[in-house]
Amino acid sequence: MSVYLDIGDYIIRAGIDKDNTAKTLKIILNELRKIKQNSVSVEELSRAKDYFSGTLKLFLEDSSNLVGWYAKQLLLTNKVVSPNEKLKKIKMVTCKDIHTVATQLFCKQGLNLALIGPFKTKNSFLRILKKGVN
Repeated sequence: MSVYLDIGDYIIRAGIDKDNTAKTLKIILNELRKIKQNSVSVEELSRAKDYFSGTLKLFLEDSSNLVGWYAKQLLLTNKVVSPNEKLKKIKMVTCKDIHTVATQLFCKQGLNLALIGPFKTKNSFLRILKKGVN
């Protein structure tokens, strides 16, 4: 995920065998659909928060990453949120918040697909993508 003041993106990556590409794309879209329709469970959200907290703490142990954390915020927003403040905000996120954001983000018009591999045609992938997550 990349977040800026006026734009952002989220990327889902998968390293798979080329024969499983269509199947994997369908599974990913189905998972996004489930989040959009039902949100996530409290347990799932708790695990995600713990994962985020752990990776952030490990990331910021490196002094160059820590400097980058503060510099990026200052340059892009002219204000700074400390790692502890960020973690407090993350802890406040609810399943309802996830559902609200998923409803806004997971829509057909926002989907893009990039594939690297020996594919002869893109048509089958475009058909899957057209169905979207609605």
